[in-house]
Amino acid sequence: MFFDLVNCGVKVEKPKNIFIDCTATYYTGLNTGIQRVVRNIIARVDYIETNFGIKCTPVILKEGQFIPISKEDLLNKKPDPKVLKAKVLLSKILPSKVYFFAKNLYGRLFLFFAKPSIKANPIVPQKGDIILGIDVFWELGLFEAIIKYKKQFGIFFILLIYDIIPLMFPKYYRDQTPKKFKANFKKTDVFDAIVTTSHANVYQIKKLSENEFSGISKKLIDVFSLGSDIKPLTQSVNHNEHIEDIVKNSKIFLMVGTLEPRKNHNFVLDAFEKIWENDLSKKLIIVGRIGWLCENTLKRIKSSKYYNKNLFMFNFLNDEDLSYLYKNAAAVIVASTIEGFGLPLAEAMYYNVPVIASDIDVFREIGGSYPIYFNLSSIDSLVDAINNVKPLADKTQTIKLTTWDDSATQLIDKTLILYNQLRTNSEAFNEKSTDNRH
Repeated sequence: MFFDLVNCGVKVEKPKNIFIDCTATYYTGLNTGIQRVVRNIIARVDYIETNFGIKCTPVILKEGQFIPISKEDLLNKKPDPKVLKAKVLLSKILPSKVYFFAKNLYGRLFLFFAKPSIKANPIVPQKGDIILGIDVFWELGLFEAIIKYKKQFGIFFILLIYDIIPLMFPKYYRDQTPKKFKANFKKTDVFDAIVTTSHANVYQIKKLSENEFSGISKKLIDVFSLGSDIKPLTQSVNHNEHIEDIVKNSKIFLMVGTLEPRKNHNFVLDAFEKIWENDLSKKLIIVGRIGWLCENTLKRIKSSKYYNKNLFMFNFLNDEDLSYLYKNAAAVIVASTIEGFGLPLAEAMYYNVPVIASDIDVFREIGGSYPIYFNLSSIDSLVDAINNVKPLADKTQTIKLTTWDDSATQLIDKTLILYNQLRTNSEAFNEKSTDNRH
């Protein structure tokens, strides 16, 4: 449930413009994790404008200033195909440590030298306009630019926080990510309010130390839900023939998510290796780009005697092929030790596919009674869930699924609620200051 300002007839103040930052997604061209959310929201800017009557403009940073782009500029932006092919090849032939060194070096050089080809004048916001940050906020100088725009134009900055895992569990990341995340998030005077994707996130944010994050417990914060429907950005209906061969006459289990420690791939591999000792009828397909601190996991997958027999991995898969796998999966496994939301869980529910999920608070919040939950301290608990999973009766009739249209509506709806609270608080503060002077 959410409070729909559009349809309930509530009188609200609206800004002239909402500028949506999508800098990191534009520069990288990626379509995983945060980037999937950014792309789905930006794809609906026309829908937002029609429903809310507010000019909604995607923007990216260029030389410290925000410039407007079209939604097509973002949605058509892909990683360089030559670079992508090189990554696939190198990931297959190079030792893990060498591959990760080359990948990280390329990433740093790319972001340093990348220059958008788009030629546009910087935006000129009106006082009270909103810059809505829905992308990676701890890279590329976003906060520095926001500080300038707040001083120059008097804008409000509302920040989407997907999770605060880099603060809570820095061990899950390489050194620089938690440091950059923390250094920016500590600047609580830069963002005026927060939107996030679960009530579990709200609880964690509000519990942060006031000594480090001044005023964080008093920050205005609201929750919206991410969408579950996958609508491929291209119109091709052809699927990867190799994937079709794997799926054919097989009972496949699907894991979707970047290879990184908290996604818990090793735990799932332990369970399947135990199963495969006696039962080779089941296959595990891992879909996700190669992330960080996963060198040993990557090596384990590729050196497994089951690799390309019962165990498969795809690091660069498009939405058409991912959708095909969801439709043909016996179950989707989400084994994370901690999450801010859990998009694969929501996407599996959309396809009415059984879900086997780790028993963590946010999955209970998002999935309710839909998943089969397993205990993270017991491999046998996951083995039992895998062995006993059955096709579902149609649960979609009783579960309210959030589409990306719903998600975009909720995001802007909650943004406007926060905007009106900020205006009210600002006006009350100004009135009090005037009274004190008299």
